[in-house]
Amino acid sequence: AYKPIVDSGRVYRPDEIQSLLDTRVDPACKEFLANVNAEVDDNKQNGDASNDRVLAAVSSARMALFVGLAVGFIFAITSGYVLIRAVNTPLSKLVSSTQVMRTGNLSERVDLDRHDEFGVLADGLNSMATDLAKLIGQIQESGLQIGSSSTQIAATSQEHLSTANEIAATTSEIGATAKQISVTSKELVQTMKTVAQDRKSVV
Repeated sequence: AYKPIVDSGRVYRPDEIQSLLDTRVDPACKEFLANVNAEVDDNKQNGDASNDRVLAAVSSARMALFVGLAVGFIFAITSGYVLIRAVNTPLSKLVSSTQVMRTGNLSERVDLDRHDEFGVLADGLNSMATDLAKLIGQIQESGLQIGSSSTQIAATSQEHLSTANEIAATTSEIGATAKQISVTSKELVQTMKTVAQDRKSVV
């Protein structure tokens, strides 16, 4: 229970009041001030500790941010490099094979063991080269057949020309023979006329 320092129902003399101040009030005030100072010191220590924890958390967050940015930057560069290689490598092979095919070498094939759009493009290019090679082979075979047929036609034409020349020569011979027969016939008729006239003269 609270015990008052000064009894309100009693009248004190000045020396008793001074004694009460010295013996009771001053120690109570000092104790109060000590408790207040202790509380202030405790609150200050707690505040300093909290401030240190906040600063440590901020420093950790800053460090984590820097580390995260560095890791993200390295990851972005690595991912970009891998992506560029993933695109440039098959694209370079496709371009190189296309350049070879442009020179007429349709035996060139693109070797890409991939299951993406580049793989589909490589398979399509290989199929196109195979189809073109087959088509050119068929055209060459048809050309050989046409050449052989042309040779045969030329030989047949030569034979026909020779036959026509022979027929023309035979026709010329027949014409000459006909002329000779005509001349002979005219001579024979003339001879017959002469013989007839001679007979009439004899008679």
